Amino acid sequence: FTPGDAREPTEWGADKMTGAGDAIKKCTSGVSGSFQVTAYVEPDGKQGKVVAAGAAASTKEGAEKIDCIVDAVKSFKAPSPGSYAAKVTFKP
Repeated sequence: FTPGDAREPTEWGADKMTGAGDAIKKCTSGVSGSFQVTAYVEPDGKQGKVVAAGAAASTKEGAEKIDCIVDAVKSFKAPSPGSYAAKVTFKP
């Protein structure tokens, strides 16, 4: 999503990020609590590249794993959202 762009990212369902789950599980293995992740996926021409991601944890122990989760999500290649960027929020 480019600041100043006239159109906000398309909202996607969590099913678009299911492939990121295995990498995220490596980060969260043995950690209690829940997580919520938001990722922005570039439109056509970028082959579904995750350009920005953030995560929140419900516990202090989980908060220590946020960087690992964000790195895992950013390395994931999502499907192309088409002509406009996409935003997806999910709980791994």
